[in-house]
Amino acid sequence: MASIPVVDIGLTEQSNECDWSKVAKEVDDALSGIGFVYLKGHGIPEKTLENAFDQSKKFFELDLQIKDACVYSVEGSTFGYNGRDPKLTIGNKYRESFNVTPNPDGKILEALDTNVEPLVSSLLQLAKDSQPTILRLLSIFVKSLQLETEDYFSKRCIGLTDTSVLNLTRLKTNIYPYLEGMEAGTERCSTHADFGLITFLWQDVGGGLEVLTGDGKWISAPCIPGTILVNSGNLLSFWSGGRYPATIHRVGVSEHEIEHKLSRQSMAYFVIPDDEVLIAPLLPHHPNYTGEIPASVQAVTVQEYMKKQLETVYNQLSSSAT
Repeated sequence: MASIPVVDIGLTEQSNECDWSKVAKEVDDALSGIGFVYLKGHGIPEKTLENAFDQSKKFFELDLQIKDACVYSVEGSTFGYNGRDPKLTIGNKYRESFNVTPNPDGKILEALDTNVEPLVSSLLQLAKDSQPTILRLLSIFVKSLQLETEDYFSKRCIGLTDTSVLNLTRLKTNIYPYLEGMEAGTERCSTHADFGLITFLWQDVGGGLEVLTGDGKWISAPCIPGTILVNSGNLLSFWSGGRYPATIHRVGVSEHEIEHKLSRQSMAYFVIPDDEVLIAPLLPHHPNYTGEIPASVQAVTVQEYMKKQLETVYNQLSSSAT
């Protein structure tokens, strides 16, 4: 049966070309195969992750009235709590979440309620501590796709660290509350593929995440302590010319959740290039290919690409909820 590979990207901390080539091949094999990979040796402090999970749990335990007040919007950029949407809630497919952007507008930070400040602080720290790992992985992609320009991907994700560049990247913390009467295997988050470039996923030990393999079988993607679970999104699938598929996955109720009557927690960092970046299918493995878009290929901005995907998915959700 297929399984999700574990790759040690800590080897790339040194400049040894053999280590970089080895890691690049392993990442390429994983993402071009099952579309998911566990990364160890990533360098993100465990204390940062634990604090983000702890603060998330404390926030989600607050009264609904307090949480509902923690929604902030500046110039159309939503930041904050997202509770149950009755139009999109079907049976047990219910979760609460809180979104942050890695470089939030100062007006948002000034408006934060004391109930939410510890959570936001912990999530922003996790986003900050994840940046070096994200940039390292983007450099690995350059080697995997045999591009000539070393910073090909990183220079198109400047908004991760520069507040002046528009970028849809966000970090989302979730809770799937325990519901009495649930049965193991019940679907809690419908089958889907992620929209963006890559997703960093952390989850608690309860499990429940499943990945659809190329031969049509569902396999478990459990929490492996000390690792990040990474998957490619639709945008990377398009950009890589289909080399890295955006694998379908879902969340179901686990036996652990039923046995211990526990809610499920997860955090997902959806990494997306800058809004105005032009993307088109790359031509991987062509000698000396620089990644520049040929004149014959029709390109689209990241913003346009993401907007089209969001519109399609929300229309599907709205239809299924009526």
